[in-house]
Amino acid sequence: MKKDVLLVEDNPGDARLVEEMLCGRDGGSYSITHADTVSAALDRLSEVRPDIILLDLNLPDSHGAETFDSIVDHDVEAPVVVLTGLDDEELGLQLVQQGAQDYLVKGQLSPTLLKKSIVYAMERHDSKQRMQQVAEALRVINKLIRHDVINKLQIARSALDIAREDADEAMMEKAMGRLSDTIMLLRRMKELEQLVASSTNLQRYDARKVADDVAAKFDVAVSMEGGCTVTADKALYSVMENLLRNAVDHGGSTHVDISMEPCNGTCKIRVADNGSGIDDEIKQRVFNEEFSSGGSAGSGLGLYIVKKTMERYGGSVAIEDNHPRGTVVVLTFKGGMKA
Repeated sequence: MKKDVLLVEDNPGDARLVEEMLCGRDGGSYSITHADTVSAALDRLSEVRPDIILLDLNLPDSHGAETFDSIVDHDVEAPVVVLTGLDDEELGLQLVQQGAQDYLVKGQLSPTLLKKSIVYAMERHDSKQRMQQVAEALRVINKLIRHDVINKLQIARSALDIAREDADEAMMEKAMGRLSDTIMLLRRMKELEQLVASSTNLQRYDARKVADDVAAKFDVAVSMEGGCTVTADKALYSVMENLLRNAVDHGGSTHVDISMEPCNGTCKIRVADNGSGIDDEIKQRVFNEEFSSGGSAGSGLGLYIVKKTMERYGGSVAIEDNHPRGTVVVLTFKGGMKA
């Protein structure tokens, strides 16, 4: 698969030189998108997610460190390699200390140096992201153990003590409910562990087969339409299970429609239910780790895990209304193809 490069360079000669070094006559392993201003680059970044950004510092609408800051402040997730002139080496080193993956002096460029820099920059960036994911998962797991799990077990133990002394069925039900909640939390922790421990070597999965396998576990009518293959790993099963569980357990759905459509190099999977729906004011908050709402609220981790998994795949997740009632969760996979 070709690496998507966003080249931000206003000098036509320098831009052509970089393209020739990466692509040569046969096209090579790179797909290059060119922008000659910061403004044009930001417009591109709002539409696509490149694998790497090659950034000239001095552009018609921005100069020096300000150029790098403008790109980074856009919350771009791709690694950035700075292109400098001979008199900018000190600035290039400074920007590496501020987050750039590397800096290259234009007058010293060669095809080998440029390609090595791109490979190493992407590897360092991926390694940093994995470390951040591990740290984030451990933080969430630790918080759950210290608060939710311990609290629920203490309530269950107290309720069992009362039920044992008074033969109180209500207390027994309360205890069993807390124990069930704890088991679900432990399952979510396992999913988090799998999320950060998963191999970075993603594979092609038949999304429809995954959805069929997961749907068979639920006592709800599920219809399927279309199909596509996506780049993912086994955590894709957790993604589909969390979406169906939310629809059934929290939304009270009796029917779920799953459609899959490859389009322009992506695959959109829409999971539409006929449940209670989600209010507009909380649509963006449902992906937060601590979010829970309503009488059937759980730990809030389900959609958080969905979001983090999709980010790791280079994709995204969004929520829409389903008419006349219910919710639609849209998963967008980069590089999706018709099955």
